[in-house]
Amino acid sequence: MDKEKLTNDSVDETMLDLLKSVIGQANEKIEDNDIGRALLFFTVRIANTWRSIRTLRNNTADAEGFTVDAGTLLRAMFDAYLQAEYIVHEPNLADQLASDYLEFEHVERFKSMTAVMKHENSLSEHLKASPKRTAGEARINTEYDRVKSRYFIRKKRADGTIKVGPATRNTWHENNLAEIARLLGKEDEYDTLLRNFHGCVHSSPFAVRSGPMLAGEHVVDWASTIAARVAKLNVDHHNLRISEIYTSILSVLCKPYF
Repeated sequence: MDKEKLTNDSVDETMLDLLKSVIGQANEKIEDNDIGRALLFFTVRIANTWRSIRTLRNNTADAEGFTVDAGTLLRAMFDAYLQAEYIVHEPNLADQLASDYLEFEHVERFKSMTAVMKHENSLSEHLKASPKRTAGEARINTEYDRVKSRYFIRKKRADGTIKVGPATRNTWHENNLAEIARLLGKEDEYDTLLRNFHGCVHSSPFAVRSGPMLAGEHVVDWASTIAARVAKLNVDHHNLRISEIYTSILSVLCKPYF
């Protein structure tokens, strides 16, 4: 079974069924398991985005007309994959990294609340008038205070000492994605593919004019590769029982892309 045959239209439904199977089994095993919960979050996100890319491909008359939007979605998928792989790359760090990922939700809630409530517009005024505001803000502040020290920004001063906090990072991981890709041995994929998708997200003139360096017929291929990698992380972590055909698909799609 070769990769080209696995990634054509005839196996889309099989790929979708594979993802549903992995997600369903993993969902039954995540209680008190931060690593499993984090992997499930990433897998659900990636599976939904894979389906969106497939929908774009199947409903765009121009074979190249969907590639800029697909590039935006592929960037999101690769971002999620790198985070998932980063969490499990060192077994002795996996529990802590998974917890860092999940607990960062409280930083996001606090920053969202702070950003919205400082304005006077229809949404902020509606929230300010809510009878649940006091209890909600208290809960958000309490959870933020509990976890914020894990995400303090560290800056080196001129005298060589390190200033820690009180500001918090905008991501749960201290390293940026390029550094994470390098750590995972994926720098070539990051530079060749992911970096090329940045312009799709930000509507750069080069991306809008020329699109990403990925032909339309290969978009679902690359999306399936990313989805398979994260699905396999779940299979390996939980020792999931999957069919022989699913095992074969993961084996082929999880090979290095280059």
